[in-house]
Amino acid sequence: MRAVLGNARRAGLITIDEESAARTVLVHEVVQDLTRKYLPAAESQRAARAAADALAQAWSGQAPAPPVAQALRDCTARLHGVAGAILLSPELHPAMLQAGRSLDAGGLAGPAVTYWAALASATQQALGPEHPQTAAVRDLLGAAYQASGRLGEAVGIYEGALANREQALGAAHPDTLAARDRLSQSYVAAGRADDAVGVAERALASAEAAAGPDHPGTLTAQANLASAYLGAGRHDEAMAAFRRVLPRMEGVLGPDHPGTMATRSGLADACRKSGRPKDAIGLGKRTLADRERVNGPDHPDTVSARSSLAAAYRDAKKPKDALAMYERIVADRERLQGTGHPDTILARCELAVTYLSARKFGQSIPQYERALTDAEQALGYSHPITESVRDDLNEAARAAQSVIGIDLRSPRPSSRSLFSRPGRAHPLGLVRGNLPAGRARGIQPRRHSGSRRCRSSGSPPPHPAGRGLRVECPPVRARARRSCAAGRQADRPA
Repeated sequence: MRAVLGNARRAGLITIDEESAARTVLVHEVVQDLTRKYLPAAESQRAARAAADALAQAWSGQAPAPPVAQALRDCTARLHGVAGAILLSPELHPAMLQAGRSLDAGGLAGPAVTYWAALASATQQALGPEHPQTAAVRDLLGAAYQASGRLGEAVGIYEGALANREQALGAAHPDTLAARDRLSQSYVAAGRADDAVGVAERALASAEAAAGPDHPGTLTAQANLASAYLGAGRHDEAMAAFRRVLPRMEGVLGPDHPGTMATRSGLADACRKSGRPKDAIGLGKRTLADRERVNGPDHPDTVSARSSLAAAYRDAKKPKDALAMYERIVADRERLQGTGHPDTILARCELAVTYLSARKFGQSIPQYERALTDAEQALGYSHPITESVRDDLNEAARAAQSVIGIDLRSPRPSSRSLFSRPGRAHPLGLVRGNLPAGRARGIQPRRHSGSRRCRSSGSPPPHPAGRGLRVECPPVRARARRSCAAGRQADRPA
């Protein structure tokens, strides 16, 4: 290959930039046009598929660095523009799916919605509306809507997908059960807790009737129902459901199965939200150890397990342990996903609220400000996560000011004012302790407890008498985080 590229370079057909790891080989557009013009159609199709195979192979290993991922997406878009339906029929080429998943993994929710919407339309035309890959792309579009905070559109996609699968495959088919799970998750994200539980209960009934109580699909449906209870704020029911299904999953699937580890993590979260931090810490330690052993320290599920354990430490009033873990999580997220990824921004908010709960105001506010700057630059000023961080920064500053009498926020340009959105009052004059953090306009407040609000008990006393004031900082669980996370956790069909 090196010899071929060297000959093409000497002939002036390509340019090789040895300093660039992402865009090393460049071909002038004139050369591209001439090649396509005189290449026979059959040979052109074989070349297009070979190029797509190479792109898919480049994505098949470890996740590429952001510049390389962008270059691969650009190459895929250019190839699709040239090859057209060749990459869509008789089946959708994996490179087309990888390009969209790369946007999802990079936290580029807006471009991901645009990409999956275009691909959904193209696959419907090329393969037909009932083709399995057409349905799979629609599911991915629903996940992108959910990750971007467009929850109503996500629910609509998933409701249609479930209806189609029930009609085509039957109520007990595994694909139908998976569609019910995705719809249930989207209902949770949209604040429709009762609908989420209802869908999960019907999915479990169908699975038990079709396959029996110990079938892996039935166990998964039971775990999904427990998750729906948890999302609906029915923590005791969630804890009981997780406790029932976990030993059966360990026996049927094994302790190291991804579903078993996810169920143990769900039980830990249910214990934490039910006010049993000691149980949550024990389960969280077991889950993290299993994830590190099975998946490695840098796997996304391992980092998520570490975050759940950190939240349990925080709820158990162990700020030293929680801060150490959150500082590592932020460093890991920055290294693995970049500073502008939603996961990194939200992890920094977790660190900030933990500093706040430890009364380390001088460290909390700068972390919130850094998260806000990163969110504005990466996601945009009006993105739900950006609004979530902005609201949380203002609430944290209000809580700190009620204790020390000083506004710790840094001055910001008027174009990036914290209070410049139309119709918004100055947050220091508001009492919104029970409103959900990150509430985007038009989204109703969540119904269950655990919102990310930093509340002070009692009336703000003057400084320095405020040193004895108690500052409560519940765990970060904003609507923006729920919609983002649920979109990533939705089953991603092949």
